[in-house]
Amino acid sequence: TSATSAPTTVGPTTTVNPHPFSPRAYFSSPAEGVAVGGSQLSMSGTATSPEGISWVELTIRNDETFQYWHDDTSSMEAAFVRFQVPVTPAGGTDVTWSYQLDTATIPAGTYRLRVWGRATSGDGDPLSDIRSVTVN
Repeated sequence: TSATSAPTTVGPTTTVNPHPFSPRAYFSSPAEGVAVGGSQLSMSGTATSPEGISWVELTIRNDETFQYWHDDTSSMEAAFVRFQVPVTPAGGTDVTWSYQLDTATIPAGTYRLRVWGRATSGDGDPLSDIRSVTVN
């Protein structure tokens, strides 16, 4: 979890979430800094919102070329894009998500993965969870 996505501690025992009613999304895998070999980059996580979660939005950026994965064209392109990933159960207040990327479709290198939650009300996650991985 990135430093900005965690609640902040105030004093010795009080914890304050900076956005308590906003949708939030998190990675469960891959682990930060992991090297990925093989044919699949597997991503999964959770999202939560008191209003319910419609989907999560994911970005996959190559840190050397600054190109982004475009799910609709299955290619790396210069334009920034967040693409939607379905959640289970759709509309639930605590959901799971997963996404598989065929590593044969992307060049080897370091990638920055970011995920945001999107509530059923349309509200977006003001923060993102971030992971960095190396694809061999």
